[in-house]
Amino acid sequence: MVTPALIGAALSVVAFVMPTPATDTTWHTLTREGASDVRYSVIRPVGDADAPRSVLLAFPPGSQDRAMVDRSTELYWQTVAESGWIVVCPEAPDEGYFFDAGAAAIGPLLDEIEATMPGVGRVHVAGPSNGGRSAFRVAFDHAPRLASVTVLPGFPEPDDLARAQHLANLPVAMFVGGADGNWLDRMTAARDALEVAGADVATFRVFADEGHTPPSLTGAVLAAQLDLFDSRERARVEAVATIGAVLDDFHDAAAAADTERYFGHFSSDAVFLGTDATERWSPAQFRAYAEPFFSEGTGWSYTATERHVGLSADRRTAWFDERLHNDKYGETRGSGALVLIADRWYITQYNLAIPVPNDLAGDLVTRIAEHLEGGDK
Repeated sequence: MVTPALIGAALSVVAFVMPTPATDTTWHTLTREGASDVRYSVIRPVGDADAPRSVLLAFPPGSQDRAMVDRSTELYWQTVAESGWIVVCPEAPDEGYFFDAGAAAIGPLLDEIEATMPGVGRVHVAGPSNGGRSAFRVAFDHAPRLASVTVLPGFPEPDDLARAQHLANLPVAMFVGGADGNWLDRMTAARDALEVAGADVATFRVFADEGHTPPSLTGAVLAAQLDLFDSRERARVEAVATIGAVLDDFHDAAAAADTERYFGHFSSDAVFLGTDATERWSPAQFRAYAEPFFSEGTGWSYTATERHVGLSADRRTAWFDERLHNDKYGETRGSGALVLIADRWYITQYNLAIPVPNDLAGDLVTRIAEHLEGGDK
């Protein structure tokens, strides 16, 4: 006889063995002025809600509608999210596929990700089939905002290949079935064109005898590839932070009139370009100019208010530009390059300039010309 006590016990056992959901999925709507809304899912790992997470913007295949979002989530993105990622998967807007007219929605969607997930940094993009084509389109349009591109399969549009150099510092992974005829051919041709243009195709993997949705290409395989790309992105972020600290210390040494610390930041073949056209100095020439001031404890103070740093794929060369404040000259601009020598970053070029508002440029150019014609050079 089945008694209430037995039923309760059975339910207790079921409750005990039922797995706890590893992820949480929510749906959101991006509203765009003058364009259709974009619906997108956000899949998050359960627990540690405040922990920093990397974000994957994953485009669905086929018609790129809700059914395709759900299908690709079941195949791939659920597993990726379970491994610790936040996965954002959008439906295509009414305007069309994300690799076509719907691409106009990506900029606003990236803005929304940055606004609602502060501190995520650059976003990784991926997608199967039409989602892979979309991932490439987004990469060409928004490369500086992205960390990597993964297609499974996917290829860029012919017109986009003319911009292949845009992917020079963006790692790309391409997965395709060996029996996926036309897709394999187009992806092979795209890989060759990308590499000729200097793009970084880090992975090109063919699953022998498998078709358009390779069974061997599991969510776990993708998670492993994405983790590799994320490690690379974290190394880039760390290098950029180190470079920022070098530039901050460079300016601090100048303000403190610390000769050794200041000139210790230059490489032996460095060039300093001052605000006067005649000021193109080697470290020795610049030091001869600065030492009389520094020896009296008189330096110069430039404080960075904004900075942008770029990094080569091998993370051994960097370039930067920064807005600076100086009490005497107001807003100035510094730009230049650094090189990594024996695990330390050295400034190989620094260019200090005084930006001129466009409305004042004409009058200032005239005054400069008159000054030079007067012989006071």
